[in-house]
Amino acid sequence: LLVALCAVVTALNPRFLSPANLQNTARLIGAFGIFSLGLGLVIITGGIDLSVGSASALLGVLLSILLTGWHVPWPAAVLIIIVLGALLGAFHGVLITRLQLQPFIVTLCGLLLYRGLARFIANDETKGFGDAAGFQTLQRLATGSVMSVPTPFVALVVTSVVMWVLLHRTVYGRHLFATGRNEVAARYSGINVRRIVMSAY
Repeated sequence: LLVALCAVVTALNPRFLSPANLQNTARLIGAFGIFSLGLGLVIITGGIDLSVGSASALLGVLLSILLTGWHVPWPAAVLIIIVLGALLGAFHGVLITRLQLQPFIVTLCGLLLYRGLARFIANDETKGFGDAAGFQTLQRLATGSVMSVPTPFVALVVTSVVMWVLLHRTVYGRHLFATGRNEVAARYSGINVRRIVMSAY
């Protein structure tokens, strides 16, 4: 389907295959592809996460404030954001596994909450990164290229390989698929279903 779609678009507009457009497309594919890999773990378990976009917006606003407002060194700022993202996922996992709430409801509420928090923290203004003074290395990692290939796409390829190994060559991956296919059978097989579901989020 993807090849057919690209062929049709190229026939309608030959500029689709121009180097500039391919780079822009690869950059977008890289960013959204990494999101989809993470969300894939949740979907494999039979769950859903509607809050990914809002959580990303909230974390993006916080990263901007840390870098441009508080002038936190970029490695520390990125680490803080990663930890906060993990805590949000763990919070969802606890609500779903311990309180037995439906993933749809939990993440829908998260969507509204995180979006509201992002707008509140940003005062309904757009938050940017300015001229990236002090964190040019982070800017190059996020928007640069490796041999004309955008770094987000390179990151997607690397992440995809890691996820393939995790899902198809580890015990955790087998437990993840088992939980998604039949949670009750997985529990009777000795799999800690709660831990598996929580780790997916």
